[in-house]
Amino acid sequence: MLTTNNLGMLAQYKYVTTSSMPEQIKIEQIDYNENSTVVSMSCVSQEGKTWMNIDDGTFAQTADGKRYPMTNSINLPINTEAEYRQMEFNHAGQKHHFALVFAPMPKGEKFDIIENEDKYEGLNIHDIAVDTAQYCDKINIDEFIRDYPIKETGRFIKDNVDVSYIKSNGITLTTCVQAKKQYGKYYIVSMNLINQTGKSVLLNMDNITAEGDVTDEYGNTKAVQLQVLDSKTYDKVVKKKQNWNNFWVTVGEQMLVADAVYSSADYSGRTESYNGAAAYLAQEKADDNVKAYANKQAQRREKINAGYIKNNTVKDGIEYSGFFNIKYKKVDQLRIRFMINGEPFSFTY
Repeated sequence: MLTTNNLGMLAQYKYVTTSSMPEQIKIEQIDYNENSTVVSMSCVSQEGKTWMNIDDGTFAQTADGKRYPMTNSINLPINTEAEYRQMEFNHAGQKHHFALVFAPMPKGEKFDIIENEDKYEGLNIHDIAVDTAQYCDKINIDEFIRDYPIKETGRFIKDNVDVSYIKSNGITLTTCVQAKKQYGKYYIVSMNLINQTGKSVLLNMDNITAEGDVTDEYGNTKAVQLQVLDSKTYDKVVKKKQNWNNFWVTVGEQMLVADAVYSSADYSGRTESYNGAAAYLAQEKADDNVKAYANKQAQRREKINAGYIKNNTVKDGIEYSGFFNIKYKKVDQLRIRFMINGEPFSFTY
C-alpha cells in the first residue's frame, strides 16, 4: 500500500544506477514531486546519429508491473503518429540536456523507462535505482537546459498536403510545396515565418535556393539547381500570361494555402515539447493560466500576409506569410534552403 510518505514527500537524488541504458545517455538527477517524477538526462550525439526524439507512448514501469505514463518532455521533441518531430544535432559529440516528466511514482522504488522495446536505439533504461541516503537540491529545469537549445524539425498533414517546419533560435519557419500550372508550371512554396528572436531578421529572396535530384536512364543521380523566381520576375511572367484581375484571384487562392500553413505553424508553436518554464510550471502547479497566457501572447503577434514574397525586414514578434515559385523540373527529390539570421533552414520534399 502506498502512503503519502511514498508519494507526497519531495525528494531529489543525483546518485543513480541502472542495469542497462543507451551508451550515449546519462541520468543526471531524479526529482520526486507531488504531481510528477522528473528524470533529467544528458546525452552525447554519436557518429552517424543526426537526430533524436521521444515517442509519445513512453512510460515508466515499476517492478510490480504498474505503468506511469510520460506526461511531458522538456527540451526533446515528442513524436506522435499525427506529427513527426525530432531535434537535429549539428555534429557528432554534441552534448544535450533534456528531461522526461512522468506521473508521480513511489519514491525509491526501482523502475524502467520504456520508449519502445522493439525500436532500434529506443530510449529504454532498465532497473533505475536511486541512493535514497543522499539527497540533493531540487533541479532548476530552465538552468539545466539553458545552454542546450535545439533545432526542432517536424512534418504533419494539412488537407492532404505535407507541411514541414523548423524551429531554431527563436525562428519558426513552416513550408509546404505543390506543383501547379499557373502562368507555366512551377513548384509553389507557401511559407510562414514567425520571428521571436528579440530582434529584426532579414528575409532575402537571394538567400533562398532550390535544387533537385535527377536520375538519368543509366541510374546515375545528380543534383541540379532550380530557379527561384523573385517578385519582379514573377510580375513579368504574370503580365505576359494573364491580366491582373485574374492575377489577384490566383493570389487569393494561394493565400488560402499560406493561411493554412500559418494556422498550422501557430498550432505547432504552442506545443510544449521544449518550453522548460511553461511545461514544468504547468506540470507542477496545474496552472491553466500558463497555457492561457501563452495563447494570449500568440494572438497578440502581428500577422502580415504578403502575397508573393518580397525582400523584407521582419521585426520581432511579427508573423510573415506568403508564397513564391520555383521553376518546375521533374526531380526525384526537391530541396529548398533558406538562410535567415545567418542560419540555414533546409527542407526536403
